[in-house]
Amino acid sequence: MEQQQPLENASPNILLAQQIARQLLEHGLIAADNLAFFVRRLAEGQLREADWRAALSSLSQKAMPLP
Repeated sequence: MEQQQPLENASPNILLAQQIARQLLEHGLIAADNLAFFVRRLAEGQLREADWRAALSSLSQKAMPLP
């Protein structure tokens, strides 16, 4: 994972994006793959539909089918 800005120098957008990403990760809604990319794009307001689709599809491929 890429290095993220130290918290004391982080912008409010970065802090909020990190908090959102952490909560999504804890609830299993996004994968840890490319988490730094996800946070950066979210903080910049540049997260596209394709970015969300990629994050979710990597989870759906790992998920077990329901009985």
